[in-house]
Amino acid sequence: MRYLKYLYWSLFPLLAACGTSDDGPDEAAVVQELERPYQAQAFLLRQPHDYNPDSIKLLTGDYQPLTNYEVPANLKPHGFWLKFEGPTWESDRIGYRAYLDSRHRYDIFGKRTTGLVLDTVDLDYHKIHEWGSDILKVGSTLGMGSPAIYYQDSLYAWENYAAKRVEIVQSKGERAIFRYHIDGLRFADQEMDLMLQISIAAGEYQTRNRIEVRRSTLAEPVFAAGIVAHLPTRLDTMLLGQQIIANFGLQSYHDEKLGMAVWTSDKYALEVLQGTPLDSHVLTFRPSSGVAEYSFAAAWERGPDPVQTQAEFIKLLQAELTTPQ
Repeated sequence: MRYLKYLYWSLFPLLAACGTSDDGPDEAAVVQELERPYQAQAFLLRQPHDYNPDSIKLLTGDYQPLTNYEVPANLKPHGFWLKFEGPTWESDRIGYRAYLDSRHRYDIFGKRTTGLVLDTVDLDYHKIHEWGSDILKVGSTLGMGSPAIYYQDSLYAWENYAAKRVEIVQSKGERAIFRYHIDGLRFADQEMDLMLQISIAAGEYQTRNRIEVRRSTLAEPVFAAGIVAHLPTRLDTMLLGQQIIANFGLQSYHDEKLGMAVWTSDKYALEVLQGTPLDSHVLTFRPSSGVAEYSFAAAWERGPDPVQTQAEFIKLLQAELTTPQ
């Protein structure tokens, strides 16, 4: 396990309290605790009242879970009806959220704790708390790994569509999974239907994305994903068969050190776009047999495994790339 040493010393006081022998902590108890699986979760929470576009900040009670949700065409941004404005997912290392309205962008929750906490914290999440904070300013960029389509030298975020549905497939466990079902995704004079599956695994920083094209007016669509260009430079590299774009530096919401990366297998990868379309560093990739996969990851200087240099962030990415699917 990647974090056995960390776990042992974090659990040592508990194990000592549970009982020791003259030789130290009970070995069976140590092994049992170290083998306990890391956890991950994904959730979509709503207020107990019906959605009203004229009262998007109204709070009437505790948030309630949704497992299958047809997104209304009039869902407005910056509201409180959906907690964190859309699906939220986390491991014991990091957290992310997606804006469920037509922006369809992804954001980062930096975590200072290894507990699964995002479903319980309050809405004052831009400040740094004991649990962590929202750590990225997204705006109209591609934020953290948000998907797009590259067509005729132009980049299109997933903003225009006929219908969108969210399905929570596995809410909690060693892996958490949810899906988008999008019909009539429009860009220029083209459109497509697709399914996007998003998953996060316990003990990992990365989010895995699997896009399945169900229908397309283009014979060979090209997808893209990017990271906000708060920093003007980036690192482009091929590592373990993966084309990676990454950057690291003082770019968090609070001007602290943050590393971000997007990657895809070289069997999908096409090119890294020049410049910063949508104020983002962008990687393009083409599906194979109607399927394309890519991943993204972020690590924060205050996180459970603090990263202080670009070299430390690249080392973390290497570890992510060697984890099984």
